[in-house]
Amino acid sequence: EEARVAHTVTIVSEMRSAYVRPDVDEAAFGAETRFALAAGAHFTADDYVRAMRIKAFVVAQFEHVFDTQCDVIATPTTAVLPPRYSSHAARCCEANVALTSRIMRFVQPANLAGLPAITVPVGAVHADGARLPVALHLAARWWGERTLLRAAHVVERAVKDAATADADADANAAPAAA
Repeated sequence: EEARVAHTVTIVSEMRSAYVRPDVDEAAFGAETRFALAAGAHFTADDYVRAMRIKAFVVAQFEHVFDTQCDVIATPTTAVLPPRYSSHAARCCEANVALTSRIMRFVQPANLAGLPAITVPVGAVHADGARLPVALHLAARWWGERTLLRAAHVVERAVKDAATADADADANAAPAAA
């Protein structure tokens, strides 16, 4: 929870610092971005320093994992299925911060730490009568883009090979026409 809050404080504060200037027309931004910029005005320097301390802790944890256990970390890209939004929500750029936080649960730590990361589609699930995409989130150590892209390529290839094998199995299992 602390890392999630630190991520929000960091992103929103830095976004506000970059975009709230006399030469930037905030009206050109969508409602959700304007909301985030306005929320950033309420974070204090103490909030930002606390967030940086938490970020340093998260970075140290990732350094330890990459130094001792692995080259790439794989998690689901999202923690929940994609939500259905009403036409009103889409039209009005309704923001659901709690839902967004739940969706981004697995990607926030890597984002907070500044790790290179990529999402690779790996299939689909059927829910509520819809076919929804499922993806794998891969993160590597800082400056490990080459390793990250190689891992993503391996996953893409494995997904393609599995789909081909499934299609072949389905074709072989089909009853012969009489």
